Amino acid sequence: MDIRNCPECGDDTMNAGLAFWPGIETSVAVTRCANDECDWVVIDEQLELTQTVTHAAAA
Repeated sequence: MDIRNCPECGDDTMNAGLAFWPGIETSVAVTRCANDECDWVVIDEQLELTQTVTHAAAA
């Protein structure tokens, strides 16, 4: 699955790099909305784990 547009606001998405996430033992890929007003992020699309958090916590 390759998300190119934010499902919340429709803006473009961007790769936010790798991060360690609570409850997951290895680093995961983080993709976030390019719109700074939107807090949508997806954590490792292959895990199918989607959360809405602030960009500061995701970056």
